[in-house]
Amino acid sequence: MSFNCMASTLLSNRSCASRCAVRKWWAIFKECPPSVIAIEACGASHHLGRLLTALGHEVELIPPQLVNPYVKRGKNDAADAEALCEAMSRPTIRFVPMKSADQQAVLMLVGMRERAVAAQTQLSKTIRGHAAELGLTAGKGTSHIPLLLERIMIDETIPALARDLFASLADEFLQLDGRRKEVEAKLMAWYRNNECCRRLAKIPGVGPIGAVLLVMKAPAPELFASGRPFAAWMGLTPEDHSTAGKVRLGVITRAGIAQNTGCGRDRGVAAPANGPTQMSERATTGVARRSTRRPSFQKRITPPARSPRPTCASCGGA
Repeated sequence: MSFNCMASTLLSNRSCASRCAVRKWWAIFKECPPSVIAIEACGASHHLGRLLTALGHEVELIPPQLVNPYVKRGKNDAADAEALCEAMSRPTIRFVPMKSADQQAVLMLVGMRERAVAAQTQLSKTIRGHAAELGLTAGKGTSHIPLLLERIMIDETIPALARDLFASLADEFLQLDGRRKEVEAKLMAWYRNNECCRRLAKIPGVGPIGAVLLVMKAPAPELFASGRPFAAWMGLTPEDHSTAGKVRLGVITRAGIAQNTGCGRDRGVAAPANGPTQMSERATTGVARRSTRRPSFQKRITPPARSPRPTCASCGGA
């Protein structure tokens, strides 16, 4: 395995490329003077960034979708390194905040919870499907699965082989439920010990999982001029197909962090005991005002009053 490196200077606008093996990579960067190094954001980029930062270099992580437009032709390591160097020189390029090992550990905890929830949901659908074939159903939600399994175990009309298979599915369901609760307990312990997470959870609609993801993934708040750039960073902006002065906006793209836009108190984690239970008075007043306001295109236009038609004096008709 080897790496392709591209070096350039802004003053002379000259660049040079080299290819080095992994065993020589560390020695080369140790001898280099402190420089600005751009790395394409990937699985191991944060670890490499921390190693290079310890050597005195300044590391910038660039998203792959922002590097791809600068690839001239073909797909190889040398072309990618050249495109990365070109993207680094752009004044409006956006970077990915480098995460510490502790932050990646917390994100790993969130990922393990999402995996446990997905596995438990898949298993519950399997149990529901097999039970429906035997004429047994249950209400929505994973909380009804244990009751469904109890009904199956005491039902004598179900074949013995099916009951044995349902018993194995019940053991698997309990194991997944215990694993999910264990992960959630660790996650809630970290959430309670973080002051920023507790402050974010006081916002209506933001739960423990959303607060943890915001703290872990959101860059420094000073980088956003207002709430609108932050909403655009999260992907809460409509799809834009405007041209020739005509504005054409589509649906919300969710092109930012999809987890943050979908996580809240409705994802299975209990809200803190001291969290808000109602919306603020100002937010409640705004919602009530918007609900009673009628759009302009729904206003009825009252037609002008008509003058009475003349009647015939002889017969009294029109």
